[in-house]
Amino acid sequence: MNLAQTQSVFTLEEGAYGKSSAFSKVSATIVKTYGANEESRLEFGKIYPNHTKSSVNISPTGERNTNGFVSFKDNQFASAKYSVAGEDELFCQVELPVKSISITNSNNSKSMIVSDWTSNLASSGGVAFVNNPSQEVNLGATLMVGSEEDNPAGVYSGTYNVTFLYN
Repeated sequence: MNLAQTQSVFTLEEGAYGKSSAFSKVSATIVKTYGANEESRLEFGKIYPNHTKSSVNISPTGERNTNGFVSFKDNQFASAKYSVAGEDELFCQVELPVKSISITNSNNSKSMIVSDWTSNLASSGGVAFVNNPSQEVNLGATLMVGSEEDNPAGVYSGTYNVTFLYN
């Protein structure tokens, strides 16, 4: 104990043998801020719809699959990629959207549904920060595509919320 840091005061009160008070230090440590940044957005690509409803799935690894009759103009598609940062030896979990979302055509207010969200953390439930302050998390989903009448040409867009939990 450093005598310069602790100070005792002795006073006598009637009926007391002695009194002592100690002045001590208190401290707190602020750790690095946690964060998540979107590196690339979820992109289904340019799609030619058919006369029947179909679906397009983008996996967390970036593979594109279809169920139904759609074709594609290009190979410009991608899973969403996030860079998550955290303190060493912490664990990060991803909370995916629970409900489906609508993406809307900016020309005519027609919409399509995005659902069935998945991540590359599905098997482990999360990612540990061990000797690496930054990790990659990828998300995929399924797009429901209607007929040409249901989904006329145009750019469809929307937003969704993904939450990263640290413990």
